[in-house]
Amino acid sequence: MHICETNSSALCEQLRAAVADAPGARLSVTNNERLVPDLYLSWDDSQGAVQCHRILSEGTLLDLNVMISGEPGWVSLNIELGTASFTPGATLIAILNAQAEGLGTIRPFIRTQGPEGWESTPDWRDTAFDWEADMGYDGVKILPCSVRDDAPLAIPEGFHTLVVPLPTESFRLTLKDLRMVVIA
Repeated sequence: MHICETNSSALCEQLRAAVADAPGARLSVTNNERLVPDLYLSWDDSQGAVQCHRILSEGTLLDLNVMISGEPGWVSLNIELGTASFTPGATLIAILNAQAEGLGTIRPFIRTQGPEGWESTPDWRDTAFDWEADMGYDGVKILPCSVRDDAPLAIPEGFHTLVVPLPTESFRLTLKDLRMVVIA
């Protein structure tokens, strides 16, 4: 099993355990606060205010209610996949089962930290989709990404993070399940 598959499974277990420990709890989330060791939300608060609540709802991994005022430059959900190598020609697949309101068009991508600093894998940047139009507010989205020779994903032992840019307007996101699969 590839390390990003193992890490994403562990992340899901940690999120489920948090819900089991305090079902129904409503928690305030601060900028860059780790919700579990490998998952955090971040935002630009220089141009706007973000108020985020995590609701520990049974049957979900992550239930976020985000109220935004002003115009923050960005808001993102960041899922650390770990330090790994991807073989050129392999396919990395993200599978998201979620329900959303106000999510609009999102463009997930992978950020990789290697010897040259942080770089983005452009393959997923071009995989934009309108959540509500494509998913009807509730459903499963499968996002494949082929690893090219020149992609940051192919950097030996790079540290990889799945970045899901979120709207800069108020929204609700309920992540029911998440899987990362690598086909070599």
